[in-house]
Amino acid sequence: MKILDRALLSIYRQKKMTLILFMIIFILGTVIISSFMIYTSSQKVEKEIKSRLGASGTISLNYELIEKDKENNSYSPDKEILTVDMIEDISKSPYIKKFEYNIYGIAETKNLNAVKLDTNNDTEKQNIVTFKGVNNHELIDIDNGIIELENGVLFEKNDIKDDSGKAIISKNLADSNNLNINDKITLDILIKSVLQTNESFNIKTYSVPIEIIGIFDITKSNIKNKNIDENQAALLEEQVNTMYFSNEFVKNYNKKTIAIFNELNPDFYINSDGTPMTEKQINELVTLGTPYYKLKNIDSVSYFTEEANAILQNSYFKVITTDNQYSLISGNIENLNKISINILLGTVLSSIIIINLVVILFMKQRKNEIAVLLALGAQKKKIMEQIIIEVLIISCISVSLSLVSSIILEKHISNSFVYSTDSLLLEDNVSNSEEEYLMSKISDESISQDDVQELYKESYKSIYYIFIVLVIILLILLSLIGSLLYILHLNPKKILLI
Repeated sequence: MKILDRALLSIYRQKKMTLILFMIIFILGTVIISSFMIYTSSQKVEKEIKSRLGASGTISLNYELIEKDKENNSYSPDKEILTVDMIEDISKSPYIKKFEYNIYGIAETKNLNAVKLDTNNDTEKQNIVTFKGVNNHELIDIDNGIIELENGVLFEKNDIKDDSGKAIISKNLADSNNLNINDKITLDILIKSVLQTNESFNIKTYSVPIEIIGIFDITKSNIKNKNIDENQAALLEEQVNTMYFSNEFVKNYNKKTIAIFNELNPDFYINSDGTPMTEKQINELVTLGTPYYKLKNIDSVSYFTEEANAILQNSYFKVITTDNQYSLISGNIENLNKISINILLGTVLSSIIIINLVVILFMKQRKNEIAVLLALGAQKKKIMEQIIIEVLIISCISVSLSLVSSIILEKHISNSFVYSTDSLLLEDNVSNSEEEYLMSKISDESISQDDVQELYKESYKSIYYIFIVLVIILLILLSLIGSLLYILHLNPKKILLI
């Protein structure tokens, strides 16, 4: 009888031991494979998310510190002022690749139609556009791949230094208003009182001349996508209604606008002690920009954060980076990573012991058979080959089935953690909406829960399955061969006494 036939017959005859060996390998295989899959998937997803988000940072108010100082009666209003010196000191960091400084302005216009995207966002249409000032003639948003210049030119270095009103606008905004390159138009800016008088608003209008020198299109988002969430839709709509100017233009626009607004709303701007702000204080408030720091690589984010926060330590400001956004997105991914590696290490170590014990038990049940075969003159090599084939057949079947169960288990656990992360993210959004808004401005790309789930799907590769299956089978074979070598070097009489 051939060795394979004898091995199959032996498996059939020893159903009890076969079933025990099968179940133990199946259970251990399921735990090992699923833990390994979760760990490798989490590692790849973490790396991919960080790669997509890029490496950048900005400055935000530290509301927790402000609240803490107010509770301790140690609050200082001066610490809530972000100076240009602080911003520039941080920009000198060796970890920074590019530095951008943006002054923002908001304009409600009478004669320019803002774009309302065809999304689930049902907010009432208003002709409100965003003025985004830049201090770099090479737009960093183009460098980040958020927008691309479709027509016209970018700013020249001299354009950045003056307030000539040269503008780069979106294709959507240009099409909506029949605007082309080199068109010169005058925007009629509406400024309203905050409180109604006789059931109507006091409104003043003034004119702002601009010239269209460039038209951009959005590259990172599909404006026809119906499945984007409310926050993404709002950010997308803001981007298509953004007009790029020089910082000087936006600064002067803000000063003039706020002067008129203050006439209509004289008690709107007040200090923390209740006194009205001076004209200088108001101008400092509305002409202060938002810094953007593009870092050299992802590994430099933590070093940059530590260095920048040291500069801001005597203020109520802090640095937020793409690492903060990753923390919001990842949530339980890191916890899942830690749990899976602990389970994997524990299971592998215990598996070596358990499989060795089971194989020894398996061999002990066969000692009479082995002793008889040796006494009849059977070659040790043949006996060893038969037993190895038996265990190999059982192992291959059980590990293959455990692979299927591992895939199901891994997907279930990963999805549970991803959904849990999304719930935590929604809770955080209530209290950290300003930080989230700033983070959406500094990252190269926005990533949703669906994106995370898709990344988990993409991380599954058959090569990992094959590798871990082979490792488990090799582990079993090593345990088996070790036991066989010990038993087969004994004579038949000693084998019976084991």
